[in-house]
Amino acid sequence: MKLRPMSPHLTIYKAQLSSTLSIFHRISGVLLSLSIFFVSTSLFISSILPYLSFSFYCHSTLIQLFFFYLFVYIIVPFFIILIVYHIFNGFRHLLWDFGFFLDIKSVYTTGKIVVALTTIVSLFILSIL
Repeated sequence: MKLRPMSPHLTIYKAQLSSTLSIFHRISGVLLSLSIFFVSTSLFISSILPYLSFSFYCHSTLIQLFFFYLFVYIIVPFFIILIVYHIFNGFRHLLWDFGFFLDIKSVYTTGKIVVALTTIVSLFILSIL
């Protein structure tokens, strides 16, 4: 009896565009859901800091470091890309739910369109900011 893998493994098959985009759609949904918690928590913490025993200088420095540099230069562009991707790929999934574009050629074409639109719209939004 030969020792074979019980089920297909990721190292056996080449990554496909449709499965990769589906995985990233789920990851982007989870990250966007978690962002609601982290943004609301950080806003709550920043609102109660002046009432704690921090000086005004400490509070303003913390707000400037966290909310300006980290938030504006790292978090906002990342989440703009996530939101734009999640919207376009979500629309693609809705079209699939209604039975449109389910053949292999259309799946790859719509996947490439989603990646292209995400890139173009994200760069446009980030250039405005």
